Order: sequence, then structure tokens, then C-alpha cells
Amino acid sequence: MDPPSLNLMTYYLVPLCIAQARDAGQPVFIVEGLTDTLTIDQSGRFACGIPGAQRWKPDWAKSFADLDVYITRDADEAGEDFTRKVTQSFVDAGLHAPKVVKLPAGQDVTDFFTGQK
Repeated sequence: MDPPSLNLMTYYLVPLCIAQARDAGQPVFIVEGLTDTLTIDQSGRFACGIPGAQRWKPDWAKSFADLDVYITRDADEAGEDFTRKVTQSFVDAGLHAPKVVKLPAGQDVTDFFTGQK
């Protein structure tokens, strides 16, 4: 069984993030992990954090209909797999594929924003 924090993040914050982005008429970023989610949020953008590629539910793609969606993928194999899985679920749902934000090699969102690595 997943720790409660993962369940909270996945099943509560994702729908909340989608609703807030829709209400504000702003784009939404799909990111991997809590730290990157908080980093995007602190930059004034809306972020839906998914705790790893295996936790993405293809049915969620429909919830993003009519939103401008970006995936900020980690620059590693897991990030590539995550991006492929999310993108495919959008296409399978009849939606436009999300725009992919490619980060420099070896960096994730937080590294990029903080200048680390």
C-alpha cells in the first residue's frame, strides 16, 4: 500500500491543480515528484505533480481537455518513459499531445530553477 502522502498528492492535488488552472485560464504543467511540483507552483504556475511514471492514470488525460498542457520531463530515461506514457494517454483520449519542456542533461525542474548541477 502507498504511503498516505502519495495518495493525497495523486488523488487530491491533481484534480485541484486542474480546476485552479482552468479557473485562471492558465496553462498547467505535469511534473514528476513533489519537489518539482512545489518549484513550479512557487514560480507562479500551476503544476500537477505525479509521483513517478507508474502512478500516471491514463483516464486522467480527459481531465486536461481544453487546457494548455506542458510536461516538464526529467532529462533521464525515467523522464522519457513518463513523457511517452502521459503523451500517449492524451492522444488515446483524442486530445492534443502536451508540449514537452526539455531540460538540460542531468537536471530536473528544481535543478533548473535553482541553478544547481
